[in-house]
Order: sequence, then C-alpha cells, then structure tokens
Amino acid sequence: MTRQEAEDIIYASYLEAQKYQNYEDPDKKKRCPKYTEELTEGLAKGLLGYTVCITGSKGKGSVATMLSELGQEMGYRTGLLTSPHIRSFNERIRFQGEMISDADFVRCTEATEDILQGVKSEVTPGTYISPMGYQALIALRYFREKRANLRVLECGKGAKYDDVAHVPHEIAIINNVFLEHTRELGETLESIAGDKSHLLRKNCKYGIIGPQIENVERIMKERGKRSGTKLLIYGHDFWAENIKYTREGMQFTYVYNTASFPDNMQPQGLGRMEFCVPLLGEHQARNATLALTALLLMNGSAVEKQDEIQRAFDRVVWPGRMEIKSRHPFVLLDATINRESAKVVKETLKQLNMRRITLVVGIPDDKDYVGVVEEMQEYTSVLILTGSKNPHYRFTKHQVEVLQGLDHNAEWTDDTGEALVKAKHYAAEEETPIVILGTTSVIAEYTELFG
Repeated sequence: MTRQEAEDIIYASYLEAQKYQNYEDPDKKKRCPKYTEELTEGLAKGLLGYTVCITGSKGKGSVATMLSELGQEMGYRTGLLTSPHIRSFNERIRFQGEMISDADFVRCTEATEDILQGVKSEVTPGTYISPMGYQALIALRYFREKRANLRVLECGKGAKYDDVAHVPHEIAIINNVFLEHTRELGETLESIAGDKSHLLRKNCKYGIIGPQIENVERIMKERGKRSGTKLLIYGHDFWAENIKYTREGMQFTYVYNTASFPDNMQPQGLGRMEFCVPLLGEHQARNATLALTALLLMNGSAVEKQDEIQRAFDRVVWPGRMEIKSRHPFVLLDATINRESAKVVKETLKQLNMRRITLVVGIPDDKDYVGVVEEMQEYTSVLILTGSKNPHYRFTKHQVEVLQGLDHNAEWTDDTGEALVKAKHYAAEEETPIVILGTTSVIAEYTELFG
C-alpha cells in the first residue's frame, strides 16, 4: 500500500455515502460516531497521562499546537492530531512535533482497516465511517506505540457527531462558539453550542471554556452539570489582560485564580504570568490562555517555569493563520471562512496601520463569503474571488452575481495562481498589501505557490 492509497482508504466510505445523501441534511442524519467509538475506546484504554480534546468555532488548531509545544517543553511525550492539513495528510498526526512518516502512516492505516472490517457490514446507505474516525484510530494506534503520555486531539466541526470528540478524554477545551457550519450543526447559535457542548462527556474531569456570550456559557454550564465535569471559564477562572501587538507577536498577561485549580497550587489567590506568542491577533493571546490552563491542570508546578513556557511559545508556528507569506509585496494569508474570523483580520490590519488592501477571497458557495466580503469592505480596494482545485468544495461564479446585488464589485477566476497574478498587478498599481482569505484547500494551494 502506498501513502496515497492509505489516504484514499480513509475517505472511501465517506465518498461512497455521498451517492445516497441529501447535501442539505445536517450531521445528525449522516454521521455515525458509533461506528468507531468502541474501537477508539479500546485503543485509549490503559493509556497513561492525559488526553485533551479541543473544539470551538475558531482557534482549535492553534490551541492544540500551543498545548503540544507546552507539553513537550514540560517533558511529556506528546502526540498531536489536527485537521485539516495544508500540504500532506501526514501533517495531521505528529509525535514530539514530527509528522508521522509515510511508512508508519501506511502501517497504521492497514492495521486500522483490519479492525474496521467487522464494522463495515453495519454501515447503512447514506452513512459512513468518518474520515475523522479513521484518523483518530490511526493516531491513537501510533501514539500508543510511541508511549505518548499527552495526547492532544483537535475535533472537527462539532462534537456530538464527531468521532474525535468520542475518544475518552480527561480534559475538554471549548473555544469561542459562534454561528458557523449551520447546515451541519444547526441554524441557531444555541443549537451549535449544544452540539459542541457534547465534548463535556462522562469521565471528562475538566472542561476549559473559552470566551462565550451568555447563552452559550449557560449551555456549557448545564452540560457540565449533567456530565459531572468541573468547568474553568474564561473571564472568571482565568483570562488574558494587557494584550498588545508587537513585531514579535502578541504580548499578554495570563491571569488565573488558583482556587479554581487542584488544591496543591499555591499561593491561593490570583496568579499572573507574562508571555508573548509569535502569532498575530488578540484571539491568539486568548487561545494561549486555554492551552496554559490545560497545562496547569495537568501540572500545577508549571507556574514556576515561566522561562520554559515562553520557550515553548516561541516555537509555535501555525501555517495559514495570519501568516505573512511575503514582504515585497506584503502578502498576509489566513484561513477565514466567516464574518467573525474576518473581524479578527480587520483588527489586525488596523493595528498594522494598513488602510487599503487588495483582497483575494476563496470561500465555497455554502460558506459565509458574503459576510467576509462585507466585513472587509472598508479596507478593500480591489476584490478578487477564486475557486480551488479541491473537488470536495463548490466554488462558482454565481458568487460575483450575489455580491453585485449587494453593491460589491468583484472579479472571478477559477484558478488560485491566476488570482495571485491579478492581485500582484493591482497591488502594484494601487500600492496596497495583499490579503488572501479562504478555506483550507485555497490556503493549501497558496502555500504551495509561495513555496
């Protein structure tokens, strides 16, 4: 089996199910984590240390990456599962910061196929063994072999019907929740929050809740009571203050209430630590507090190791997330597919004193491309819409017509490379920086273009 054949196996059940599915159906009608749940529980049984699962509407990946670096610095043998990938599927599974090799990926995929043979006969038309379930099984097998005693797992869109969220875990992190993936998770913020709150499961000891509006926080608290999970809530048990933009990244003060942590943390009261993360955006400072809180729950003595924590933060790299790809011309790349994320980009432009931009947007038809364009309008000098080569996403020129009806002028191209050529031409004429926002497949194509 080749690496590509292994990757094809992961998606085979999902692609077969599409023949029988209604595209508009929500996850509850299509996704069945029960197909892999018993197997992931078996692979997780007896593992030492901690498993941490992370969900939310934004920032899951950066929190996971930060916690992985923190864990390694503190001496944990750390496994990391994230998605999606930028270039290679192997990026999704890492141990001690290194991608799984092709040989190990193939071997673990073959072993996963073996244990799934009995499950395949149970799959009904229109449902499928999720690619997320496949990769969770592959990752857990690999982490078990590597004797990882910290396993950091990023969930997919939601939690209730997400296979990764069903992996037994001691700590759950739920980052900021807002209105997104409405087709899959529900049309209201409350339904989306309800789905993601299912990360707070039986035997999950701690739940770390990121900044939420009141209704969402209430849903998390109710779910925490039902599952018996102790919650630590941003703004009450921990938070970031004194957040500042610098050329090195975001400086901030991490504030934590020692009474909210295990009893061995001393002295009692509010603790404070000063850090800098090499990523842009106030949300990255808040993301860092979620990772730090998880670390302190696992190891309270980390409060005495600020230098080691800063070294871990210094190593954090999160490709395609507020990433500067070029300085001449200036090109900023970010995986943005909704209005809320665009607000973060806009605030970053403001802090960097960028007033007019050439904007490239590559967002599928069923995502919030209108919200992103509208949010960025006051900064946009030229707008270029682009498609992607990824066959799993739908990009059409109809977006131009929709935006024109809302008084937004836009150019269309199917090709990301052609969009970049146009953007550079306009940027030179208008003397503007280039900002590229889009779904992960678009970000991946631009990552390849910039090398």
